[in-house]
Amino acid sequence: MIREISSFIEFLEKDNPNYFTENVPPGVGLHLILDIDAEGNVDETSLRSLYCDKNNDCYETIPGELGDLEYYCDIINTNKCFDLPAKKIHSSVPFAIKFKPSIVSNPFSESGFKELQSIIISRLPFFFQKTRALNQSIENIEKITENLENFCKAKLFQIIYAEADKREYLKKNDEINFTDGYIKVYFNPGIELYKAAYDKYIEENVYNVKDYNIDKDEYGLSDFLNTANQKKPFLIHQTSPIDIARIPKSIAKNLFKFLRLIGTKDNNGKRKIPNPLAIFIDNNQLTSEALKFYGKEGVANFHEILRELFKKQDMELGNYYLINWQMTKDGFLIYDFDYVEQFKYKIEKSKYDQELKIQNIFNLKGGDYKNNEIDIDNIFKFESFIVSKIFDNSLVTLSSGEVTRLKYFEEIKYDLKYFTHTTFQNIITYRKKFYDYIYKSRYDLLDWNVFKNIIRSQIIDYIKHDEYNASKKTHTHEWKIKELLNIYYGLLNYYKGRNMSQSISELQDSVRNIFNKESVEFDNDDQFLFGAGQAVFFIIKQSESANKSHAMVEPFINKSNLKLFKKEIANSFIKYKHKFNFRNGRFEKLMSAIMSYYPESGTLNIKEHLPEFLTGYFSDTLIYEKSENSNNEYINSNDGDLNG
Repeated sequence: MIREISSFIEFLEKDNPNYFTENVPPGVGLHLILDIDAEGNVDETSLRSLYCDKNNDCYETIPGELGDLEYYCDIINTNKCFDLPAKKIHSSVPFAIKFKPSIVSNPFSESGFKELQSIIISRLPFFFQKTRALNQSIENIEKITENLENFCKAKLFQIIYAEADKREYLKKNDEINFTDGYIKVYFNPGIELYKAAYDKYIEENVYNVKDYNIDKDEYGLSDFLNTANQKKPFLIHQTSPIDIARIPKSIAKNLFKFLRLIGTKDNNGKRKIPNPLAIFIDNNQLTSEALKFYGKEGVANFHEILRELFKKQDMELGNYYLINWQMTKDGFLIYDFDYVEQFKYKIEKSKYDQELKIQNIFNLKGGDYKNNEIDIDNIFKFESFIVSKIFDNSLVTLSSGEVTRLKYFEEIKYDLKYFTHTTFQNIITYRKKFYDYIYKSRYDLLDWNVFKNIIRSQIIDYIKHDEYNASKKTHTHEWKIKELLNIYYGLLNYYKGRNMSQSISELQDSVRNIFNKESVEFDNDDQFLFGAGQAVFFIIKQSESANKSHAMVEPFINKSNLKLFKKEIANSFIKYKHKFNFRNGRFEKLMSAIMSYYPESGTLNIKEHLPEFLTGYFSDTLIYEKSENSNNEYINSNDGDLNG
């Protein structure tokens, strides 16, 4: 893994060396730039300054050179400061002074500013002595550091105070209250000297501690997801046969640069590196194209990068390493690192020669159903439409139709405010499989049984939690249930070659035949389940409850045994028999066919066939269907709503 990341950084530095600093907002604080000559003499008339707040709002024009100057003066961490052990000056090069005003209370009060000035000036000799010693290869370094140290002691703090004082937005009740971020002073001899000094600093300090360095410091212990600190056991490689995993300095430097890049955001708050990150092997051109697409406006994530690459390549992509990472409060964390042999963007036809389409069987209005079917023709549409729905918008989160959050790896805690226990368990059980299925084209990980189990459990959960809103005349979960049934049948057709959109008319006809006495019994399980769903909806509708939610169907779907299922229907019928007019009508014929049905196999597990039952339950109730020759007493009743 580390060699692949190192090669990625080496390529990036050659392909686009400005990528690390371009379009990066200045850090929080007051920035001052002063030009210097070859001997470190300061041109005070060259002063450029600006202040940036913690919202990345800068109140003045940003000097063009600021991004590079700021990048090439940062330290690795405060344990690698030049003024140890005080750790007050946080600069890695002799041409910049960087410190926090918050090291004292009320830094811009008269007493506070004097204290701040005293602390920093007292640390300057230590700072310049060590940075001078490290950069002996820089011409005139002795003279440059001597002049800069003298200038800082004599004039720097007067300039800092004047620059803060003239900014009214930093004042409250006429007092300067700037404490956030840093004060950064850049003495600018040209960016090449900054880069040279910064590279010397990284060379000297990139390893965790020098105690483990060998071969003239060319091998050592990197800080990259590693430590020798016994107080941080989770960063120590407990199972490694090697006590100290040393790596070459060139790789350690690249890993550090990678960590800096991972933690960097652009002017729009977007990370400079997409997540997940694809590093193509032996194809630097694709890696370059991927980052260029990511830098384009409107290309915000890995999905859009792969779409753009696919359009340009017009072929399936592959042969790359995929890194899923996260910047946490504790630092950089790699969730997953894996080789992807081939990434399949398009969803191919199934072995039954079926495309993946979601038919609008239940006539849902609005949402994604502008047409009567939804083509799931690529893997990211599969993720945004199917995966988001079957996990109740909790694994893949959508907002206004766009994916806004993915939770394949982050810690998820059960909280009923956000999802039920069923959804939580489904996410924890299946999310890694779905990630590998989508992002690594591991199609062997998911099959029909996985989708069936998830959707069935989620539908049952929606039914249990359904409530009826009397004022809006809506059910809280009806849309979700019907949408999951649409998805269920789309996947059934794809994986098993059974097209429910064609079968449903046949099921409806089987019930009509019962009504018209063309048949007195159902021919198969599907007809029976559809008819039972029709009957149960009609029975529940007779309830005098003020809040007839779909939760009332729960006693029926809890029966796995056919005999108990029929008994539940019969008991409910008896409960509401006073509501029925017994005149040899449609409902009585339907009940007769239900009670007389016995499956050819001898058994029928209702729970296993929940969608088929619910298809009848949620389809238009045929008992209400008009017929020219029928005198059925229910024809003119209100249809489609339990509470109607």
